[in-house]
Amino acid sequence: MKYLLFILLLVGIILTAGCVGGNQNSVVKPTQTATAISTDQIVGIWQWTTADGSKLYTFNFFADGRYSFTDSSDPNTQPGTWSKVRENEYLISYTGGKTQDVLLNPATETFTIPEFSQVIAYRQGAKMPTSTPTVARSQDPIIGVWRCSDSSGYDHRYRFNADHTFVESFSLGGTGGTDIFKGSWRSEGRNSYIAVDDEFYQPETIVYSPSRNIIYSKDIPTFVLSPYAGDVEAAT
Repeated sequence: MKYLLFILLLVGIILTAGCVGGNQNSVVKPTQTATAISTDQIVGIWQWTTADGSKLYTFNFFADGRYSFTDSSDPNTQPGTWSKVRENEYLISYTGGKTQDVLLNPATETFTIPEFSQVIAYRQGAKMPTSTPTVARSQDPIIGVWRCSDSSGYDHRYRFNADHTFVESFSLGGTGGTDIFKGSWRSEGRNSYIAVDDEFYQPETIVYSPSRNIIYSKDIPTFVLSPYAGDVEAAT
């Protein structure tokens, strides 16, 4: 009898173990990668019509970061992407490599493109503005005077003006004189800038580092300039 009870107990343990351990691995459902959706105020469809009404430009800012531009006189659509540079300022990057700045005016529901000052785009369905709205550009961090110098007499300075002109001075040694260059600058977005002097027309890429509050040349990263309270040599 004891042996019979023992056998029945052993069989019960085996069956119980089989039920518990037979389905240990649960089914894992695959997860889907969500696409980043933006609710930024630039998202939507914007339009601009030429003064004579012959052309309609349409600017599409999609919530997933895509962008497209259409000219009513050209069947081809220009695709690209958009990104927010800072408050009310955006950068359009076209597939072909070209970039454009966009300045948004939330109060008037319009935006302008500094490269084409006559373009005042308004949100689709809104009333076309009858006058040019004032679009406030935030103070760009690169505006001001920057300097790089050492004990050997080398002195290099940049002055970036708010009107997008710049003055560059370079001197080497106390008696070597100072070379002055003037030109213009533009923002490429993402703390990157292009400076072009009026004499040689050679563009130079300047990068601003917010964490270090310095600027440096992209071609020569060791060429670092710090904020300077004075002016370029042209004004001293």
